[in-house]
Amino acid sequence: MLQLGAGGAGKSMAYAIARESPAELVIYNRSAGKAEELAASLSKALPSVPIRSGDNNPSGFEVVVNATALGLRDTDPTPVPAQQLSAGTLVCEAVVRDGDTPLLKAARELGCTVHHGQWMLYGQIVEISRFLGVPLAPEFVERILGPAD
Repeated sequence: MLQLGAGGAGKSMAYAIARESPAELVIYNRSAGKAEELAASLSKALPSVPIRSGDNNPSGFEVVVNATALGLRDTDPTPVPAQQLSAGTLVCEAVVRDGDTPLLKAARELGCTVHHGQWMLYGQIVEISRFLGVPLAPEFVERILGPAD
């Protein structure tokens, strides 16, 4: 699994991903030191999970997760060389916006499965409701966010 971004959202996402024991978690950040620091911290907390920093080449990964802000605007570049995505790769987005981000648009055109950022928000709403003791039926959230792809 390749995660792009090691900032605030990226740290939380990487920890949640690592807790699920992926075969490998590779973290890329434009500032390589941040990715190395996060990988080392997670490796210490979860020593049985192979975690390392790496580059943003998505080749060979079954799952690619964007935890950067790239994609908020249509003019943003993709956080990976999109032409290196393989058909069938699951490309997930943390950016919440209407429609596809440039990354998801490119991924869809290459035959990848895409997962919009609004579903990360959906998960947060469900967990906050659970924490507050408020029963929440999934169909209520879907009425607000729309149906899953």
